[in-house]
Amino acid sequence: MEHRFSSRLPYTLQVALYARGALVARGICRNVSRDGMFVEVNPGLLYRNALVEVEVLAQERSGRLRLPAMVAHCGHDGVGLVFDEAAEPEALQMLRAYLHSLRTPGGE
Repeated sequence: MEHRFSSRLPYTLQVALYARGALVARGICRNVSRDGMFVEVNPGLLYRNALVEVEVLAQERSGRLRLPAMVAHCGHDGVGLVFDEAAEPEALQMLRAYLHSLRTPGGE
């Protein structure tokens, strides 16, 4: 059964996952929606309902973009994350603007 509130879009982004401020893993985001993302990472490093921060490691960006999230599910090839929009609404708006710039020709 599908539980997403918005559709996923394919993106390939390098990300780092932090728990309690410590780097847990680096992985590849394969798709993202307005509510969360799927990250290819060793799922044994995280558990369901774990609270994490996702840092987007984009070379085109200046500054750091970290988003609070929760691990919604773990699979054999990665983890599904749900963003905590209430905790960091500005960071989530910045991620959406960044993703929009990737879809727009010339990044404008």
